[in-house]
Amino acid sequence: MLRAPEDDPLRQVSFEPNSGNRVDYGKLRCGRPKQNWRHFAKKTAYEMHLNGSNYLESVEHDFRIYNAALNR
Repeated sequence: MLRAPEDDPLRQVSFEPNSGNRVDYGKLRCGRPKQNWRHFAKKTAYEMHLNGSNYLESVEHDFRIYNAALNR
């Protein structure tokens, strides 16, 4: 999804423009599912495929994942 064009609707609601940082939606309404799939997808990419250890969802870690996706 990170390699999708910036005008892709799914990318727009998932990530901030030109980055791998998630869009903050604030507090979810009661009964709605959490958006944990993004965190675990990025965690898997960072720890398993980029040989990083302990993904922290920091700007530096997200930038490394974003660059790897663009260079793929």
